Amino acid sequence: MLEPLEANAPRRIGPYELLARLGAGGMGEVYVGREPPGQPGRLAAVKTVRPELAGDAAFRRRFHREIELAGRVGGAHVAGLLGGAADGEPPWLATEYVPGPSLGEAVRRSGPLPARTVRAVGAGLAAALEAIHAAHIQHRDLKPANVLLSAAGVRVIDFGIARARGVTTLTTTGSLVGTPGFMSPEHLAGSRSVTAASDVFCLGAVLCYAATGHGPFGDGQPAAVLYRIAEEEPDLERVPAELRELLARCLHKDPGRRPTAADLATDLDDRDDPAAPGGPGGTGGTGAADWPPAVRARIAEHEEAAERLRRVPGGSLHRLPALPAEPPAAPGAGTAGGRRAGARRRAVLAGAAGLAVAALIAGTVVVLEPFSPDTPDGGSGAGPAPPPGDGAGNGNGDGDGAGAGTTPLVDGVDALGGLDGSGVIPQDPGQRPEGWRPWQGTLSGPPMGCAADPVVLVCQLVDGAYEGVSAADGRPLWRTGAAPPEPPHPREASYGGAAGDLYVPGAGGFPTVRDGVAVFGTSGRLQVREAATGRLRWQKRHEDATGGYQGGSFGRPVVAGGRVFATAGEKVFAYDLGSGRELWRRNLTNADLPMAARRVKTFAATTYAHDRLYARTDLGLVAYDPASGDILAESPPYEQSCDVVRVRGDHAYCAGLLPKGERYSWTLFRHDARTLRREGSVRVDGIDTNTLIGSIGTSKLLASDFFGGDILVMDRDSGRVLRRFPFGKDAFGRHLFVAPPLIADDRVLFADHSRLYVLPLDDPGTEPLRVEVDGAPGRRTEPERHPLDDVPVADIPRHPWVLPLGGVVHLVYDRGKIVSMPLPDGAGPAER
Repeated sequence: MLEPLEANAPRRIGPYELLARLGAGGMGEVYVGREPPGQPGRLAAVKTVRPELAGDAAFRRRFHREIELAGRVGGAHVAGLLGGAADGEPPWLATEYVPGPSLGEAVRRSGPLPARTVRAVGAGLAAALEAIHAAHIQHRDLKPANVLLSAAGVRVIDFGIARARGVTTLTTTGSLVGTPGFMSPEHLAGSRSVTAASDVFCLGAVLCYAATGHGPFGDGQPAAVLYRIAEEEPDLERVPAELRELLARCLHKDPGRRPTAADLATDLDDRDDPAAPGGPGGTGGTGAADWPPAVRARIAEHEEAAERLRRVPGGSLHRLPALPAEPPAAPGAGTAGGRRAGARRRAVLAGAAGLAVAALIAGTVVVLEPFSPDTPDGGSGAGPAPPPGDGAGNGNGDGDGAGAGTTPLVDGVDALGGLDGSGVIPQDPGQRPEGWRPWQGTLSGPPMGCAADPVVLVCQLVDGAYEGVSAADGRPLWRTGAAPPEPPHPREASYGGAAGDLYVPGAGGFPTVRDGVAVFGTSGRLQVREAATGRLRWQKRHEDATGGYQGGSFGRPVVAGGRVFATAGEKVFAYDLGSGRELWRRNLTNADLPMAARRVKTFAATTYAHDRLYARTDLGLVAYDPASGDILAESPPYEQSCDVVRVRGDHAYCAGLLPKGERYSWTLFRHDARTLRREGSVRVDGIDTNTLIGSIGTSKLLASDFFGGDILVMDRDSGRVLRRFPFGKDAFGRHLFVAPPLIADDRVLFADHSRLYVLPLDDPGTEPLRVEVDGAPGRRTEPERHPLDDVPVADIPRHPWVLPLGGVVHLVYDRGKIVSMPLPDGAGPAER
């Protein structure tokens, strides 16, 4: 991930002058370095070691061995070792810098490769394994992220978990190494069982992915994938017929029945084919690689960026030229570690205090520095911006409020607001539910997430069911899914595990209500139902959407432009709203992430604006063409930032963590909404890891703290705090949960378990109106529990859902109580 160097980053490692940052690996940071003057001037991928590891003598011995192993491997298809020092400060290792995308990125961006290209890639990988095995080494983690594509062919990288045969492993006996989906049955038996034949099995899985876009044992929960690897036959139905038999031999359960790497190199080499133009992976091919045009164009971008890096003057490390959004992979850059610690903490905290809503909670905002323009590396826009006015009526107005005269009406509302995720909800009496009067009602169980339109309010319940009630009077209209458990039990309803996992019956996701339909995913199926009656229009089976953690279960669907966009199993699927016909699908991340990374990263399509579908992917923020699925724009890559993209006017915003020394600081990023070129950022110290952005007006930004409870209004561009509204512990119990603030016309709305708060947006210094809500449950306390116990979500205090539409506001509380009341007009000092 090519990024500018941080201010505190080293300027030189060993003999290499550092030019850019590639990413964070399992051992530490990875940089692009340049040889000193007087040498060939080659670029290198320089891997460093984190201080806490560098102080471990046993780790230094392992790192020394890694350097030794890499130095023993040669060949045209392995990124060669350039140097390293296990006793350096910090310890480092440098390998050949390969200008090109990873195989995983190429397949995800451009689709499966043609059969002839897959054959050539396989020949190159087999030649690489032949060289590795000739040095008496196993790679042990061959996967798409560790295969780079260049104009000269494929290159295998990352010997971070390689082990010389006959050398005692430093890992725990019986521990797993490798990546689920690209592991052999021997991997499951522990590191001591891995052999050269295991690498061949992994090669077969990689080629299946290259040919089909899917691994041979499917996607989903790692445990389920590993079970299929151990017990089931590979699914090669979509593999081209000419490759199927060869891959089946590679993927044989018996290591002794698999071909050797040398045999594969011979079988796959097509030099004798007069029609073959010298393939990208062939062992003897020369000349230009025969990549598909889209892959060839991406490689050219990387080569151009590498050439610009070579021309960067010494001492100009913070004024880099524009670089590709997805850089060449680097040794260790695809593994979990380093910057994962803060994200793991975030996942565990969310599990202890309301996992069901963590992904949609707004975050704290404190005093911010003004937006600072990024250096020229700040983005990778996809061409010039379209002319103004290409928006799709998506709530991107020019005014700070959301009046119907300046901003198009939204068709439905949920915790993110409308389609653009800005949290701006225009109010028009014409959208008031027909026959509405103030009412109170109760769902049949505690809710996990809700959405509403002028006809119906739909909630996902902790038992995995979905329930619709009338927006006019609260009458129950329909229910689908499980019968309510009596009494609720962690194994019969949603619960949070001690490790921060969230388990939901049916692995369902939050509902979306829009265009007269209620859309949600449950029990491996995406369902589209009539919002008013619950009648099923159509459903689609998603066999990989069966996990109980984020990434395996369904995300909140997006309904826009006559289409449904559903995130499931780390993919986004597009369907025609009327017929249910699949239009396209795209991977949001490579299918080779370790389980820990899947749990803390939120890859999902969440937002729609400017005729674009916005998603968080492992490339950063990506804008898709809603009709074709083509990538229209992409941001610079982010590691732990930007769980949700929110669009307001011409800008797209996201927020997250950036390293600052040994700590992290919360940063708000601003992008051009059409090109996703990064325009500036505001960096903040001392913010909790659960901080996410809230509603965004044209000149003001709102947020709430998941744990601290403060609501703040600030100047959106300078970061100056205009109003801080603190909540006390008495309002919420042991944990402070505040509903994400929404903007309804010229008012800011948020609620606790007792009151609705209304704050004038144009005068944030005014005392807010505190409206005592008749029927609100009042103060909640979290039950005491043993730290290793499962906790029912129903017992965890969570914020109320605030859903304003048509001049009324529905308040849905965490035990299932609903209060529907008129939207207050203004603010004043008195409670009422």
